Amino acid sequence: MKKLLFVWLSVFALSAMGQMSEPTPEFVKTHAYYLSKASEKSMGFPDVSSYFTQWESWTDENVQNVDLTVLYPHLLPQRQYQHFRIGNSPYVLTVQTQSYVQNLYNRSLIKQRKK
Repeated sequence: MKKLLFVWLSVFALSAMGQMSEPTPEFVKTHAYYLSKASEKSMGFPDVSSYFTQWESWTDENVQNVDLTVLYPHLLPQRQYQHFRIGNSPYVLTVQTQSYVQNLYNRSLIKQRKK
């Protein structure tokens, strides 16, 4: 009987550890997108400047204030990285992969539990 109980508890513990909750929209908005300097290769990327209608200047000083959360309902993480150019700006937008965002989210949950 003890062996059966031990096996059942082990299976239950492993299944509980294997369950992953999905990242929240707020988490995805803040962790899935980042900007980097563009190279000449990036001219072939799709353009996403239409999502930044309020943005006028793409200088090194101003780029720190770009609100990337406007991309959330339109560009979601996929299985592979996604790269986009932003009009004629010197920057490329990269959307992280689903697995990367999921790993970040799982680590954030672990950190919250430790507190």
